[in-house]
Amino acid sequence: MAHITVAQAKANRLDRRAKRRAQVAERAAARRAYRTDLHTVASHLYAMGVDTPTAIGMASTLRKRITTPGVPGYAARSLTDSRRRPCTRYTRRQVMDGLRAYKPRKFEYQEVRAALLGLAA
Repeated sequence: MAHITVAQAKANRLDRRAKRRAQVAERAAARRAYRTDLHTVASHLYAMGVDTPTAIGMASTLRKRITTPGVPGYAARSLTDSRRRPCTRYTRRQVMDGLRAYKPRKFEYQEVRAALLGLAA
């Protein structure tokens, strides 16, 4: 068994470190690509420009509408108020399908729904 020199050991260590950093970067990129499209219902509404109180009110009913046609969500955990809570994440398309099935009674929600469906068309 041959002994390696200090220089070889340092080169090996730097090589392992570079490989490890590359693997970590690759996993992070894959995770970002997977998570890019998945958000909670309220987060999708925020991103579409709906104000916070309206988005929260619509999201609670939309969550019921989205699951009705059997749309599978992705189980996750969100960080809310410094606590991890279970949530379900959906793609933008799933949220838009839920909006089409959603028939709000409140006039404000009807206007927002019409505007969002108009943006999608």
